Amino acid sequence: MIARGRFFTVLTIFVACAVLAWSCASSSSSASRDETAPKESGGAAAAILVVVLVVVLVVVLMIPGGEAAPAEQVQVTPLKDDVPPVRNTAIKVVINVNFNYETKRPEDEARRAAVDRVLARLNEDANLDGNRFAFPDGEASNLTLDFTFGNEGQPGNDRFTGSVVMNGWGWGYIGTFNSGQYPYSDPDKLVNMLTDQVYGLIHTGWHDSRKDSN
Repeated sequence: MIARGRFFTVLTIFVACAVLAWSCASSSSSASRDETAPKESGGAAAAILVVVLVVVLVVVLMIPGGEAAPAEQVQVTPLKDDVPPVRNTAIKVVINVNFNYETKRPEDEARRAAVDRVLARLNEDANLDGNRFAFPDGEASNLTLDFTFGNEGQPGNDRFTGSVVMNGWGWGYIGTFNSGQYPYSDPDKLVNMLTDQVYGLIHTGWHDSRKDSN
Protein backbone atom coordinates (compact mmCIF):
# COMPACT_ATOMS: atom_id res chain seq x y z
CA MET A 1 0.00 0.00 0.00
CA ILE A 2 1.11 3.57 -0.62
CA ALA A 3 2.17 5.37 2.52
CA ARG A 4 0.05 8.37 3.42
CA GLY A 5 2.82 10.92 2.70
CA ARG A 6 3.54 9.40 -0.72
CA PHE A 7 -0.17 9.25 -1.55
CA PHE A 8 -0.57 12.98 -1.01
CA THR A 9 2.58 13.67 -3.07
CA VAL A 10 1.24 11.61 -5.98
CA LEU A 11 -2.17 13.24 -5.68
CA THR A 12 -0.63 16.73 -5.73
CA ILE A 13 1.47 15.96 -8.82
CA PHE A 14 -1.52 14.41 -10.57
CA VAL A 15 -3.76 17.40 -9.88
CA ALA A 16 -1.08 19.90 -10.94
CA CYS A 17 -0.38 18.09 -14.21
CA ALA A 18 -4.08 17.62 -14.91
CA VAL A 19 -4.66 21.34 -14.45
CA LEU A 20 -1.75 22.17 -16.76
CA ALA A 21 -2.96 19.67 -19.36
CA TRP A 22 -6.46 21.12 -19.23
CA SER A 23 -5.02 24.62 -19.54
CA CYS A 24 -2.98 23.66 -22.59
CA ALA A 25 -5.93 21.88 -24.15
CA SER A 26 -8.06 24.98 -23.64
CA SER A 27 -5.35 27.10 -25.24
CA SER A 28 -5.24 24.69 -28.18
CA SER A 29 -8.99 24.94 -28.64
CA SER A 30 -8.81 28.72 -28.62
CA ALA A 31 -5.92 28.73 -31.01
CA SER A 32 -7.72 26.49 -33.48
CA ARG A 33 -10.22 29.27 -33.95
CA ASP A 34 -7.39 31.71 -34.67
CA GLU A 35 -6.23 31.23 -38.27
CA THR A 36 -2.90 32.95 -37.51
CA ALA A 37 -2.01 30.56 -34.58
CA PRO A 38 0.17 27.44 -35.20
CA LYS A 39 -1.90 24.29 -35.50
CA GLU A 40 -1.76 21.49 -32.92
CA SER A 41 0.75 23.32 -30.67
CA GLY A 42 -1.55 23.15 -27.61
CA GLY A 43 -2.45 19.50 -28.23
CA ALA A 44 1.22 18.53 -28.43
CA ALA A 45 1.95 20.29 -25.16
CA ALA A 46 -0.96 18.52 -23.50
CA ALA A 47 0.29 15.15 -24.76
CA ILE A 48 3.77 15.87 -23.41
CA LEU A 49 2.33 16.75 -20.01
CA VAL A 50 0.34 13.52 -19.91
CA VAL A 51 3.49 11.52 -20.68
CA VAL A 52 5.39 13.40 -17.97
CA LEU A 53 2.56 12.71 -15.53
CA VAL A 54 2.67 8.97 -16.23
CA VAL A 55 6.47 8.85 -15.87
CA VAL A 56 6.39 10.75 -12.57
CA LEU A 57 3.68 8.49 -11.16
CA VAL A 58 5.59 5.35 -12.14
CA VAL A 59 8.83 6.64 -10.60
CA VAL A 60 7.14 7.68 -7.35
CA LEU A 61 5.35 4.36 -7.02
CA MET A 62 8.56 2.39 -7.62
CA ILE A 63 10.53 4.15 -4.87
CA PRO A 64 10.46 1.98 -1.72
CA GLY A 65 8.50 3.68 0.98
CA GLY A 66 9.31 3.31 4.67
CA GLU A 67 6.60 1.86 6.78
CA ALA A 68 5.29 4.07 9.52
CA ALA A 69 7.04 3.27 12.79
CA PRO A 70 4.67 1.57 15.19
CA ALA A 71 3.87 3.51 18.32
CA GLU A 72 6.16 2.54 21.18
CA GLN A 73 4.34 0.45 23.70
CA VAL A 74 5.05 1.18 27.36
CA GLN A 75 5.53 -1.98 29.36
CA VAL A 76 3.62 -1.70 32.62
CA THR A 77 4.75 -4.02 35.39
CA PRO A 78 1.75 -5.55 37.15
CA LEU A 79 1.15 -4.51 40.74
CA LYS A 80 2.70 -6.89 43.24
CA ASP A 81 0.64 -8.79 45.76
CA ASP A 82 0.35 -7.39 49.27
CA VAL A 83 2.40 -9.13 51.96
CA PRO A 84 0.48 -9.38 55.24
CA PRO A 85 2.20 -9.31 58.65
CA VAL A 86 4.46 -12.36 58.93
CA ARG A 87 3.83 -14.64 61.91
CA ASN A 88 5.04 -18.07 63.06
CA THR A 89 7.32 -18.51 60.07
CA ALA A 90 10.79 -20.00 59.65
CA ILE A 91 12.56 -17.40 57.50
CA LYS A 92 15.72 -18.23 55.59
CA VAL A 93 17.85 -15.12 55.26
CA VAL A 94 21.08 -14.28 53.43
CA ILE A 95 23.05 -11.45 55.07
CA ASN A 96 25.80 -9.67 53.14
CA VAL A 97 28.02 -7.02 54.74
CA ASN A 98 30.40 -4.59 53.03
CA PHE A 99 32.61 -1.89 54.56
CA ASN A 100 33.52 1.37 52.81
CA TYR A 101 36.39 1.98 55.23
CA GLU A 102 39.32 0.10 56.71
CA THR A 103 38.13 -1.83 59.74
CA LYS A 104 40.23 -2.01 62.91
CA ARG A 105 40.28 -5.79 62.88
CA PRO A 106 40.63 -8.03 59.80
CA GLU A 107 37.74 -7.33 57.46
CA ASP A 108 36.59 -10.95 57.26
CA GLU A 109 36.39 -11.07 61.03
CA ALA A 110 34.53 -7.77 61.20
CA ARG A 111 32.11 -8.94 58.50
CA ARG A 112 31.42 -12.21 60.30
CA ALA A 113 30.76 -10.35 63.55
CA ALA A 114 28.34 -7.97 61.81
CA VAL A 115 26.47 -10.83 60.14
CA ASP A 116 26.11 -12.64 63.48
CA ARG A 117 24.93 -9.42 65.13
CA VAL A 118 22.24 -8.93 62.47
CA LEU A 119 21.00 -12.51 62.76
CA ALA A 120 20.85 -12.30 66.56
CA ARG A 121 18.95 -9.02 66.42
CA LEU A 122 16.46 -10.37 63.88
CA ASN A 123 15.64 -13.26 66.19
CA GLU A 124 15.30 -10.92 69.16
CA ASP A 125 12.79 -8.85 67.21
CA ALA A 126 10.98 -11.92 65.84
CA ASN A 127 10.51 -13.69 69.16
CA LEU A 128 7.11 -12.18 70.02
CA ASP A 129 5.75 -12.90 66.52
CA GLY A 130 6.75 -16.56 66.59
CA ASN A 131 9.15 -16.08 63.66
CA ARG A 132 12.60 -17.59 63.43
CA PHE A 133 15.53 -16.55 61.23
CA ALA A 134 18.28 -18.88 60.05
CA PHE A 135 20.78 -19.11 57.21
CA PRO A 136 19.68 -21.32 54.30
CA ASP A 137 21.34 -24.72 54.25
CA GLY A 138 20.87 -26.28 50.83
CA GLU A 139 17.52 -24.54 50.39
CA ALA A 140 16.05 -21.38 48.88
CA SER A 141 16.25 -18.14 50.83
CA ASN A 142 13.25 -15.94 51.66
CA LEU A 143 15.16 -12.69 52.14
CA THR A 144 18.49 -11.16 51.20
CA LEU A 145 19.82 -8.25 53.25
CA ASP A 146 22.73 -6.25 51.83
CA PHE A 147 24.35 -4.03 54.48
CA THR A 148 26.88 -1.31 53.67
CA PHE A 149 28.75 0.53 56.43
CA GLY A 150 30.89 3.66 56.30
CA ASN A 151 32.95 5.69 58.74
CA GLU A 152 33.08 9.46 58.26
CA GLY A 153 35.32 10.04 61.28
CA GLN A 154 39.02 9.81 62.08
CA PRO A 155 40.82 7.15 64.16
CA GLY A 156 39.62 7.53 67.72
CA ASN A 157 36.59 9.56 66.59
CA ASP A 158 34.43 7.09 64.71
CA ARG A 159 31.29 8.34 62.95
CA PHE A 160 29.55 5.27 61.54
CA THR A 161 26.85 5.36 58.86
CA GLY A 162 25.08 2.56 57.06
CA SER A 163 22.28 1.29 54.89
CA VAL A 164 20.57 -2.00 54.12
CA VAL A 165 18.82 -3.10 50.93
CA MET A 166 16.05 -5.67 51.38
CA ASN A 167 15.23 -8.13 48.57
CA GLY A 168 13.22 -11.32 48.27
CA TRP A 169 9.85 -12.73 49.32
CA GLY A 170 8.91 -13.18 45.68
CA TRP A 171 9.14 -9.43 45.14
CA GLY A 172 12.74 -8.86 44.18
CA TYR A 173 13.54 -5.40 45.52
CA ILE A 174 11.51 -4.53 48.63
CA GLY A 175 13.11 -1.43 50.13
CA THR A 176 16.18 0.42 51.39
CA PHE A 177 16.79 1.68 54.93
CA ASN A 178 19.43 4.24 55.95
CA SER A 179 21.09 5.27 59.19
CA GLY A 180 19.61 8.75 58.95
CA GLN A 181 21.01 12.25 59.21
CA TYR A 182 23.34 11.70 62.15
CA PRO A 183 26.20 9.16 62.39
CA TYR A 184 26.73 6.65 65.20
CA SER A 185 29.72 6.22 67.49
CA ASP A 186 28.65 2.68 68.47
CA PRO A 187 28.62 0.26 65.49
CA ASP A 188 26.46 -2.30 67.32
CA LYS A 189 23.80 0.34 67.91
CA LEU A 190 23.87 1.17 64.19
CA VAL A 191 23.50 -2.50 63.24
CA ASN A 192 20.57 -2.90 65.63
CA MET A 193 18.82 0.20 64.30
CA LEU A 194 19.04 -0.91 60.67
CA THR A 195 17.98 -4.45 61.54
CA ASP A 196 15.00 -3.16 63.51
CA GLN A 197 13.84 -1.24 60.44
CA VAL A 198 13.99 -4.42 58.36
CA TYR A 199 12.05 -6.40 60.90
CA GLY A 200 9.52 -3.61 61.32
CA LEU A 201 8.46 -4.23 57.72
CA ILE A 202 8.19 -7.97 58.34
CA HIS A 203 6.12 -7.32 61.45
CA THR A 204 3.63 -5.00 59.73
CA GLY A 205 3.70 -6.43 56.21
CA TRP A 206 4.06 -4.28 53.10
CA HIS A 207 2.40 -3.49 49.79
CA ASP A 208 3.25 -2.11 46.36
CA SER A 209 3.79 1.64 46.83
CA ARG A 210 2.16 2.34 43.44
CA LYS A 211 -1.18 1.55 45.05
CA ASP A 212 -0.78 4.68 47.19
CA SER A 213 -1.18 6.89 44.12
CA ASN A 214 -4.36 5.18 42.90
